[in-house]
Amino acid sequence: TKGSLDDFPVFFVLTFRFLIGGALLLAVFHQDAWRLTWHGFLWAMLLGAVTVAAYVLQTYGIDISGSASKSAFLTGTYCVFVPFMGYVFFREKPGAHHVLAAIMCLIGVGLISIDGGLSFNAGDLLSLAGGIFFALQIIVGKKVIQSGAMMGGLAVALLATGVVCGICSVLFESEAYHAMSFTWKSVIPLLYLAVICTCAAQSFQIVGQKLTSANETAVILSLESVFGALFGVAFGGDAVTARMIVGFVLVFAAVLICETKMGRVFERKKRRKEKKKMIRHVVCFRFKESEKAALGAAKELLLSMNGRVPTAKKISVHLDELRSPRSFDLMLEVWLDDFAALEEYQRDAYHAGTVKPFMHEKGETSISMDFTE
Repeated sequence: TKGSLDDFPVFFVLTFRFLIGGALLLAVFHQDAWRLTWHGFLWAMLLGAVTVAAYVLQTYGIDISGSASKSAFLTGTYCVFVPFMGYVFFREKPGAHHVLAAIMCLIGVGLISIDGGLSFNAGDLLSLAGGIFFALQIIVGKKVIQSGAMMGGLAVALLATGVVCGICSVLFESEAYHAMSFTWKSVIPLLYLAVICTCAAQSFQIVGQKLTSANETAVILSLESVFGALFGVAFGGDAVTARMIVGFVLVFAAVLICETKMGRVFERKKRRKEKKKMIRHVVCFRFKESEKAALGAAKELLLSMNGRVPTAKKISVHLDELRSPRSFDLMLEVWLDDFAALEEYQRDAYHAGTVKPFMHEKGETSISMDFTE
């Protein structure tokens, strides 16, 4: 980013990287984009807006402060914000190991990135604000994943980001256009930003988020500072210092705490003290005679709520085999943390907007039961 800002204005750099990155994703995942629901489209647009804010604040922060290393540290504070934002949006209560890992990451990134005293200027404040919006990007990205059209939603978000940045560039930077020089030396960093840092990196991030919690995603992404420093040593001639090595160790240890059994020690101790009971939500459906052929599709649809409906901790679906006159055709079992989670499950956009209408259309009658076990 810093290399591109030497040749082009801020919004132009952002416009180029996001329009090219989004166009590449759309070319590959255009069918996924067409499957976006209105609800998913709105989340994708919000992801675009949050991304605009995050990158604009970070890029101007680097430009004003002139310190890419300090900006990397201040932007990296998102690893501290995410656990608490995750609780607000998903009711994912951060465990003790998440909080410990976030603090270790923050210290580690600081040791890697900052050389000298920590003094603040306007650019540093912008970078810190960018960290808050990068935390929101992880949270909103999780909502896009739950919409069911993950890669299509990401393509829409990147294109929306590029369009907004393009409008800002025309409004605020048009006078600088005449001074821009397009040479291979200046264009190659732009292409690298668009293809590698935007298209590829954002794709890997959202696919990874599908398989991890928001808290774990934030800690893993903090490895960016480690790889940035390593590339600086390998290709930029930066010196390896003892403080940098300690920072590496802290960040890697934080990732291990989150991602291995080391981090589960806290949870096992907690479970031994208190065996938490869960709510079991059971529904039996009897389908219309004309719709019996849709039982297989209904089972797949109900199971598709796994991972898409965050409050549902486990879902199982069973089809009746006896086929007696008094039998129901299909049974759904959902395990949830508490009755508040059950209410959120009932209101979930995918459950209420996609699954319920299908089951009501095919079903003749249903019975339900909710209990603690």
